[in-house]
Amino acid sequence: MREKAELRPAGHLWGQADTYATQFRVKEETGDRLTRVAAIGLAGENELPFSLVLCDHGRVAGRTGMGAVMGAKRLKAIALRGRGDIPVARPEAFAVSRRRVNIELRNDNLSRSMRLAGTSSGTDYFDYLGTMPKRYFTAGVFEGGDESVGRGHGQVDTQRGQRMPRLRHRLRPGRPARRR
Repeated sequence: MREKAELRPAGHLWGQADTYATQFRVKEETGDRLTRVAAIGLAGENELPFSLVLCDHGRVAGRTGMGAVMGAKRLKAIALRGRGDIPVARPEAFAVSRRRVNIELRNDNLSRSMRLAGTSSGTDYFDYLGTMPKRYFTAGVFEGGDESVGRGHGQVDTQRGQRMPRLRHRLRPGRPARRR
């Protein structure tokens, strides 16, 4: 296995608001299209306590303020490229455990709902339980929340068994948001 780590200056990326562009640029600079990039935007650079780390063109690590931590350390992005296998101490036991968990996830109501109707379908469920982390965990109920996500989003076409477009979903997963 080839192991290598390096720090590169990224002053030319500092101030870049578009994290998609940052990810593309870092990937381009590594010269390997399979490189994975996690980056911060202006909120992270300015150390906002609720800033995010964005990666894989639309995936977000949020709620913990890790973007602010990266910004405080003047770390604009992290690029990784894995090669080789990840050693597992007991491969047979791992395979059995993985199969069991996959079966449990396949049969779990919340997992099934999210597979069929998307992540937004969890909103109603978490509201019902009173565990939806609203307003940075200060509330379990969000008045008017059902207007933006949840009920009616990602409905399933019962004849085709496929998800219908989430036409009312304000931020479509994996796609950049556009301001009107």
